[in-house]
Amino acid sequence: MLCKRRPALLLDRNFATIRSVPWKKAMQLVFGRAKAEVVAFYENSINEYDLSVIRLLHYVAPNSYRNAKTRFCRKQVFTRDKFQCMYCGSDRKSDLTVDHILPKSRGGPTTYTNCVTSCIKCNQKKGNRTPEEAGMTLTSAPTTPIKGRVLRITDLPQEWAIYLIGQLYG
Repeated sequence: MLCKRRPALLLDRNFATIRSVPWKKAMQLVFGRAKAEVVAFYENSINEYDLSVIRLLHYVAPNSYRNAKTRFCRKQVFTRDKFQCMYCGSDRKSDLTVDHILPKSRGGPTTYTNCVTSCIKCNQKKGNRTPEEAGMTLTSAPTTPIKGRVLRITDLPQEWAIYLIGQLYG
């Protein structure tokens, strides 16, 4: 029976959570580069290298990982905007597109701060104009997501709890 490779929780030198990392990256940090140590393994695992929590051995400046930006991805835009049109609030997933606030034809970049989820109707109404020129307003300002895997609370392994609880409530 093959064992599913689970992500590991990456902690900084002071046991503060950085992010989750894929199994392969965790193995590289611990055994390949010797930049981290194993803090905990997954319980009841048939794989002896099933790393659950790892800790960096050297100091890493918080800004180097907490402010890292992720590459642009349409799916991430839809997720950030909760699959709703940022102009009218429509949530019909089949009608959603990505709209450039400053249109591409006018030099608008394809970045998280210039792109929002829009329904086809609002996107056509706005056309080759800015929202102000079209008389439209955004329901919220677009932001850039922080790099790293986003985990829902139901996805969190039990072995991570003691490292996350203190940071959530402390």
